Amino acid sequence: MQTLQLLYGRPEQIINALLTKVREVPPPKAENLRTLVTFGLAVQNFCEHLVAAGQVTHLSNPVLVQELVDKLPAHLKLDWSLYKRQFLVADLRAFGAFMANLVSAAADVTLTLDVGGSKAGRTEKAKGFINAHSNAPAAKESVNAQQQQSKEGGFSVRCLVCGEPNHKVKECEQFKKMSGENKWKAVQMHQLCRVCLGKHGRKPCRSQIRCEIQGCRIRHHPLLHSGSKVSIPSVGSSSGRSGAEFSSSEVEGVNAHRDGQGTTLFRILPVTIFANGRSVDTYAFIDEGSSVTLVEQWIADALNVKGVKKRLYLSWTGNVTRDEENSYQITIEVAGSDSDRRHTLEDVRTVNTLALPTQSLRYNELAERYQHLQKLPVKDYDGVTPGILIGAGHTPLTATKQLREGREGEPIAAKTRLGWAVYGSLQDGKQSRSYNLHICECTTNDRLHDLVRQYFTVENVGVSADCGPESEEEKRARSILQATTRRVGTSFETGLLWRHDYVEFPDSYLMAVRRLQCFERRLKSNPIINESVRRQIIEYQQKGYIHEASNEELTSTDPRRVWYLPVSVVQNPKKPSKIRLVWDAAAKIDGISLNSMLLKGPDLVVPLPTVLYGFREQRVALGGDLQEMFHQVKIRAEDRHAQRFLWRDDPTQQPRIFIMDVATFGSTSSPCSAQFIKNLNAQEYADEYPRAAEAILRRHYVDDYLDSFDSEQEACRVAEEVKLVHKKAVSTLGTGCLILRKFCDGLG
Repeated sequence: MQTLQLLYGRPEQIINALLTKVREVPPPKAENLRTLVTFGLAVQNFCEHLVAAGQVTHLSNPVLVQELVDKLPAHLKLDWSLYKRQFLVADLRAFGAFMANLVSAAADVTLTLDVGGSKAGRTEKAKGFINAHSNAPAAKESVNAQQQQSKEGGFSVRCLVCGEPNHKVKECEQFKKMSGENKWKAVQMHQLCRVCLGKHGRKPCRSQIRCEIQGCRIRHHPLLHSGSKVSIPSVGSSSGRSGAEFSSSEVEGVNAHRDGQGTTLFRILPVTIFANGRSVDTYAFIDEGSSVTLVEQWIADALNVKGVKKRLYLSWTGNVTRDEENSYQITIEVAGSDSDRRHTLEDVRTVNTLALPTQSLRYNELAERYQHLQKLPVKDYDGVTPGILIGAGHTPLTATKQLREGREGEPIAAKTRLGWAVYGSLQDGKQSRSYNLHICECTTNDRLHDLVRQYFTVENVGVSADCGPESEEEKRARSILQATTRRVGTSFETGLLWRHDYVEFPDSYLMAVRRLQCFERRLKSNPIINESVRRQIIEYQQKGYIHEASNEELTSTDPRRVWYLPVSVVQNPKKPSKIRLVWDAAAKIDGISLNSMLLKGPDLVVPLPTVLYGFREQRVALGGDLQEMFHQVKIRAEDRHAQRFLWRDDPTQQPRIFIMDVATFGSTSSPCSAQFIKNLNAQEYADEYPRAAEAILRRHYVDDYLDSFDSEQEACRVAEEVKLVHKKAVSTLGTGCLILRKFCDGLG
């Protein structure tokens, strides 16, 4: 025993072994609670052994504590930072207690635990991997048993093509003698990686092999280079016949690069797409560098056009690839916006989104600037994003019939069968020294902050730590709300949450006119939407949400504080009959929009899990919905002219100027303002109706009310009180929206 104690029982040996073990435990994953349990138990075991061995001094090792904390996901690091504030010294014992709480919570909601890191658990994890950057479908997970065979002296590699031992596929003479087409068939049949010719399942290939034969830039093994086309079957296809055609020297691709500097106009022109007696107005992007014509899926859905489902693989420069698994091959008709002649486009492929650059064209300004562009039938457009990309497969449709060009570096105008398009450089012959091939859209710190906060909210499942200090923007927004919000009769009035004290807008009238013309064309093609929009405009006037601007208002208002909002509509796919008017507060002129001048404000919304938990507590459930919540919030008079919009009953008449007197759908500050007023009104009536005030403050998720009670009588009483309190400021809970049901006994 003394010998064993000497060799294996010394405290420093035990501590070192336990320390090695806890360091070797994989970091816990946010999406896998079993890994959190495994890591937490290892930490607890380590702490308990230190105490049992009397080595408590090791518990105060700050380097070790930080090493363990660094293994945690980001949201748990934040929770630990808040947790350790209750200790004077946050040592390893405190971290062990923190992990014990997490292990207990994770084990409580996890049905099956694999704390031993079994082989079965690791296999299941590997099956969840998706290779998102491969040009070809991923291979199956099962590994061929013949790939490696164990022998007495080690392992012998067996070729997966010829079956002979002691060489790999890339060294196989039989494979090298095959034709290009047979090589590709062998790769598909044996489910090999087309880069390394090995077999690693869905794991990403780490090989740095490049073809580079005759300048080939496609990522495949040099042995696969040929000019023959091979059909790559789609994943999960039993027949293996659906898929995109792939050539080792050519992949169907889309070339749409830009540098984001706004010094180049792409070849974009307005078109109308037809199918099944329906039509959609959009813009076409002409790209002779693409071997296929692509259209966004929403256009195909709007036209109700069906086709053959055929998986599509797209490839860009730099080996950037994209897999459109749900692509359809369809046939449509297209015509120029000013032409009645339709042209048939066959073999058009649908994609979820083209993500093409947004572009604006101010033709009148260009015509004044460049003499060779004058007197062309070209119309202005602003902030349009093309919905169809016409590739080289339909060259007769996009071929240039007439051409107008000026000096070097000036834009040109070309006439096609779809109309005139103005495109090219806007640098007046000055050579640009910047050559950016790929789009760079930088994310602001504000957007990053919102994403991180949303992530933490979801991960914490309604349980959040104490709120940290407010940012300067949130403080400014809250001060504006407190200073400008006041009761006006049975309603509340507030100001817009301006980002700066001094606001100056560029002239947005022409932009609003162009957007109105585009909106009118949409209304003309859809009588149902047209009738709904006209009816809602009249109802908004009757309810006092909008009013037509008087001559006195137009002449007395500072034009620098005037902004015109383009009006549009949105539809819920699940409720096609419900058409809602929205105002595009993100529409920009020279990089400025209404939303860019407003603050989002502090987050006043109750977390959804908190509302749902309360909804499940009692036997009787109650639900309701605030009617037109944003429109119940009035905007103070000095801010309303930033919410002007244009409308007319007859497209031949001059547009009439209207003013939104209430908060709008689309404005970034509307949600915060509405929540602030809803809560402020409830606080005013908290003494008179305490249960209703508590319901409004804690049981509302935005405009939805969810609550539960012990009896139907109590539910009815509180429902009437909630409706009464809401009626004093925001809106009413419509009787038709009120839901009252009794759960079966035992369901809770």
